[in-house]
Amino acid sequence: MFLYGVVNASPDSLNTDSIVEGAEQALARARGLLADGAVGSSTSDTLSGAFSLSVEGGGFVIDVGGFNLLYHGPLAGRLTSSRVVSGVIATLVAWLGNRFWTFRHRANRKVHHEALLFFLVNGVGLLIGLGWLNLTFNVLGLTSALWVNLSNVFGIGLATLFRFWAYRRFVFAGELEADATSADTDAAARP
Repeated sequence: MFLYGVVNASPDSLNTDSIVEGAEQALARARGLLADGAVGSSTSDTLSGAFSLSVEGGGFVIDVGGFNLLYHGPLAGRLTSSRVVSGVIATLVAWLGNRFWTFRHRANRKVHHEALLFFLVNGVGLLIGLGWLNLTFNVLGLTSALWVNLSNVFGIGLATLFRFWAYRRFVFAGELEADATSADTDAAARP
């Protein structure tokens, strides 16, 4: 005998109706939870995470590549200036990608309000990355090209974690549009 469970993070998750004995019962329970308004990890959550990683990946390439071109080129030796310029360019690309691709299925605020929030969040992310980069460069004395790049990449990683959380929480915080929600429900209902 196999036991199937429906993920149900609610006070009734240990009730007998949350434990089923077959795939059909599990599917029926899941449909019932969705019909009752349960919200869980959906296809759009997974896709928005994948899209965000793609957008952030493009921004990452622009940010790291731009930083290196500037730091070893026109802004030679100017660590903070190189990082700020590359970060601003990457932020512009990321805003366009997130607004029109990653979070396109969410009800959005007015563009100027959303852009202001987005750039504020990215400003905090840039400060996180700059803080880490300057800590390792100026305080720890890790000044070789390898350490500068490793520190830059690690700082960008910290900032990316913060930004993904903040985008969903503050910037693109609108509810999913009805079409995206119904598509997710249809996808969840398929065996």
